[in-house]
Amino acid sequence: MKLKLLNIIGSLQKKNVDAQFQLARCYRFGIGVEKDETKAFEYCKLSAEKECVNAQFQLGECYRLGKGIEKDEIKAFESYKKPAENGNEFAQYHLGQCYKFGIGIKKDETKALEYFKKSAEKEYVNAQFQLGLYYLQGKGIEKDETKAFEYLKKSAEKGHNMARIVLCYLYMNGEGTEKDLDKAIYWFNKATENKFAQYHQLLLLFLNFFILSMKFVSLFIVLIYRFVILGTILVRICLGQCYKAFEYFKKSAEKEYVDSQFQLCYCYHHGIGTNINNVKAFELYKIAAEKEYAPAQIILAIYTKMAKEQKKI
Repeated sequence: MKLKLLNIIGSLQKKNVDAQFQLARCYRFGIGVEKDETKAFEYCKLSAEKECVNAQFQLGECYRLGKGIEKDEIKAFESYKKPAENGNEFAQYHLGQCYKFGIGIKKDETKALEYFKKSAEKEYVNAQFQLGLYYLQGKGIEKDETKAFEYLKKSAEKGHNMARIVLCYLYMNGEGTEKDLDKAIYWFNKATENKFAQYHQLLLLFLNFFILSMKFVSLFIVLIYRFVILGTILVRICLGQCYKAFEYFKKSAEKEYVDSQFQLCYCYHHGIGTNINNVKAFELYKIAAEKEYAPAQIILAIYTKMAKEQKKI
């Protein structure tokens, strides 16, 4: 059946723009034919040249990722531009990313914000998350915690895990909304509801909350520089995320590195590389929280709240 469909598309590809795009997809994913990224790119390019918006966006992806063609960020930017102007929300988001990070074009936060807005208006979840962060930090736009909360909530409700974590933070601190620890707990649980996401999201808490509290990029660069200076500790952390996590985090935590102390809490709490020890976990969460480490403060507050609720039952 798939081969028959592929033959029909092949016979139409010279005449039908959409058929060319569908044939590109067949080659890209190996549907009814052997996977071939080069041929996928060729048919995608043919369709894009005939103004197929979806093909134009995919062409940008090919150039950006080097799929079937040599990686070319300038061509990726140009390829995103046409479909973005024609209202494709995915292209608008990626064009925003190009302007934000200087991919194929000079960095321009104003332009980035413009395209994130357009994409968010079309309900694209990643764009809503980005726009929420822009309003939260007031970068290139007037700071508006209420709007930040609205966009981050929309994104969180659609399953964006990082938005869920930031939403937890907003409820904890009453930013853009009323303080509500129960809702903070709810969104924290939603962000960590599957085991695979749990570990990685808790590691990423550090990036989210610390960047937010440090006015984002400029001081984050300083932080990276400090990591480089503390090379032996950083190596241990990297190793800890892959092999023998508990032992490496413990060595790093003994050097008073707060991020490792936080990771060690997680090891004790969930029995990673050691037996579960909630007493030890609580002690380390407390130490990290006293050092004003936001993720530890949040988790400590959540579990303190949970303990109080259990006593009421």
